[in-house]
Amino acid sequence: MRDVYNAREKVKLQALQGQSRIQALLNQLENAKDEAGEQKWNYNSRKNKETGELTGLFFSHLRSRSMFVRYPEVVHIDATYKVNRFNVPLLSIVGTTGVNTTFQIASIFLVGKH
Repeated sequence: MRDVYNAREKVKLQALQGQSRIQALLNQLENAKDEAGEQKWNYNSRKNKETGELTGLFFSHLRSRSMFVRYPEVVHIDATYKVNRFNVPLLSIVGTTGVNTTFQIASIFLVGKH
């Protein structure tokens, strides 16, 4: 089982092409386009002025905005603090529709010192 895990990790690291995982995510957000060639994601990043290191990343699918405009009454914000293996806090924002289903509004990674 450990050999399978190691092989999968090796493939993942090769796909990153020397980038950090968060930088690879930022690049995917920048390059994701729909069928009409339009951006799929609204995103904003924050970098350390001295080192250029990414210190924050906000992203939201463009369809999420229309869902939020339609169902703005109930919004849930949940912050997870250093629970993943990268010790990167994640702020997750979801909305609730009129039939009690949820949809993702936005996610925010707060990397490093802030």
